[in-house]
This record gives sequence, structure tokens and C-alpha cells, in this order.
Amino acid sequence: MADTTAIEWTDAAWNPVTGCTKISDGCTNCYAETFAERWRGTHGHHFRGGFDITLHPERLTLPRKWTKPLRVFVDSMSDLFHHDVPDAYIAQVWAVMALTPQHTFQVLTKRHARMKALLSRPSFWHRVADQSREYFVGCQQDWLAAGAMLGGKPLPNVWLGVSVEDQRWAGIRIPALLQTPAAVRFLSCEPLLGPLDLKRAVIPWVASAATA
Repeated sequence: MADTTAIEWTDAAWNPVTGCTKISDGCTNCYAETFAERWRGTHGHHFRGGFDITLHPERLTLPRKWTKPLRVFVDSMSDLFHHDVPDAYIAQVWAVMALTPQHTFQVLTKRHARMKALLSRPSFWHRVADQSREYFVGCQQDWLAAGAMLGGKPLPNVWLGVSVEDQRWAGIRIPALLQTPAAVRFLSCEPLLGPLDLKRAVIPWVASAATA
């Protein structure tokens, strides 16, 4: 069974990483931090480290156990592109998503620059391919099913999104998202801390891209 969630725009939450640090005003009243810190120091608890960045490799292959197709929010209790999450570990997450095409994965970040840089590197996709082979060695059917989704192309079952809490961050994060290889892109405009005109963020980038 998938981790349950009350988030209305997804079916399940998958947290191979937990914990984060504040990066902008939208982080001020972080629900995830408030929840996680309640359990700091509790022996054996998933959040015994509070909201410190923690990798959970034992949770990496959970989506393979979910037979029903689901929309899955990746790292609802973290930011996958936090600087303390190794590139190799992110590649492992991508490998699992590549090999579970029945699910739709929603990856949301405030770290737009690292997301763009990492997903644009051929070396990252080589790592994804290597991890896929390592995880599911001997599972030829799984490997063949995922083969078309590897090799540097955006995974069709992975949506990439950025948080935009005000006009300033819309102008920074949205252009970065548009420049990141993705099958589907989305925005999370919460908490909305001020007026937001999406055209002001998108139109200048479109104009500059057209003249480049």
C-alpha cells in the first residue's frame, strides 16, 4: 500500500528523502518541518532525526510494490534537489521512476538551478541507466519496458514542478523550469504571499528564447 496523503492533487506520497532547510519566504511556515520535528529523538521513528536531511534507501523501491497506477508526490517531506542529496542518489530515484511507468511521479522543488543543471547532463542519465540495471538485474521485462525512457530523454511519467510564492520567485523559477527537460511541467503557487502574474514570468523568457 502507498503512503497515504491528504494532498488533494496527488494520490500518494513517496519519501526516499526527508528533511530540508529554508531557502525562501515560502518556507517560513513549512508544514513538513512542523510535523517532522515532533518526532525528533523518538527511537525507531521515521522522523527520529527531525527535519535534518536524511536518506532512506530502504524506501527507494516502494513504488514497485504498488500495483495500482498512482499519482505519486515525490518527497512531500523534503526537496529532492537539496544540495545535501547526492547526485547518485537522485539518479537512483530516477531509475525507480523509469522502471515503474504505471505510476505518474510529481517532483516539486524550490531548487530550480540544481534541477536544471542535473537533468541536463548526459552523465546523469548514464547513472540512471546504470542504476536501473543494478536494481533490477535479471528482470528483463522491467528493463525492456523502461528502455525507451532512458538515454537522456525526459521520462513521460515524471512531472517537474517549481514552487512560486510571489512574483520575484516566479520570474526566477519559471524560466528555469521551462529550460529543464520534462514531459510535463507544473507550478505550485502556495503559500501565495503576494500578487502573481504568470505572464510577466513567461513572456520575457519566450521572447528571449525566440531571439537566441
